Amino acid sequence: MLHGGRFVLEAEEHVRGIWSAEELRRALWNLGTNALKYGAADSRITFTVTATGAHAQASVHNQGPAIARADQEAIFKPFIRTRSAKTGPSKGWGLGLTLVWGCAQAHGGRVELTSDAGTGTTFRLMLPWDARPFQADPNGAELAGRASGHP
Repeated sequence: MLHGGRFVLEAEEHVRGIWSAEELRRALWNLGTNALKYGAADSRITFTVTATGAHAQASVHNQGPAIARADQEAIFKPFIRTRSAKTGPSKGWGLGLTLVWGCAQAHGGRVELTSDAGTGTTFRLMLPWDARPFQADPNGAELAGRASGHP
């Protein structure tokens, strides 16, 4: 495994819900890849899964340069990249965090970001235990309770 030694998983037992495993895998893969690209090369990347009562929480944390407050406001919108990402060696389309945001929304949840130089960067996916009420019906209509629009 190329980066396997850098990844740490901290998970509570029995954090189970009704979600799309494939979409969550894709969102967490994206967050882990971003942590590799933009975080400190010599630090671990921690994936944490916990139960918070009304929600399950999956988070990805890394050390490294903070994401500027101005960038945090727009970072989940399509084709938006932080100033440091635009000038750094890592290339991308600016769609990965839009995918993460969309995954959270499709599950009836949300994504939160905290980032500062002292503690590093943490992305948190907060998901209800059952995402079914937030899914579109087969005719393409959105069901009640589904959030729409971008943050």
